[in-house]
Amino acid sequence: MVRAAGWLLVAALAAGCATDKSVEGTSHIGKVQAVYVEQYAGVFVDRQAAGDDADKVVWVYVTFDRPLSDGRRFATAILEQDTGVQTGDLVQLRFARDGDLQRDAQPARNQVIALIAKHDTAAARAFASTHAATVDALRQAAVSDTRP
Repeated sequence: MVRAAGWLLVAALAAGCATDKSVEGTSHIGKVQAVYVEQYAGVFVDRQAAGDDADKVVWVYVTFDRPLSDGRRFATAILEQDTGVQTGDLVQLRFARDGDLQRDAQPARNQVIALIAKHDTAAARAFASTHAATVDALRQAAVSDTRP
């Protein structure tokens, strides 16, 4: 009986270790919280403060409505084709795979692959509102809890 339980435990541990919670190579929809321009190598400036960004690399800071499989709630990604993405827009982001290289032998980067909805649409306004309402309800409950 003990031997069977031991084998069962080993099988469960092996199955757990084999589960890949990585988001590498997957794509997810998120909300743009900020847009940055890479003014100089490694120096990022808010797009509004950057001025003329026609030849500059544009990056976005994106949050997700719930944690991803690896626990991540946000990511940064390069915007290779600027489609006028603004704060509040919904975008589809593809995560880079570790070890992949780009054409110029640089490490692969997370990329925005599609603009899903503009910030003033119902879809963008409703994104994560359920989560926000749940968080607000939990905060209200915590504040009103009078237990010692």
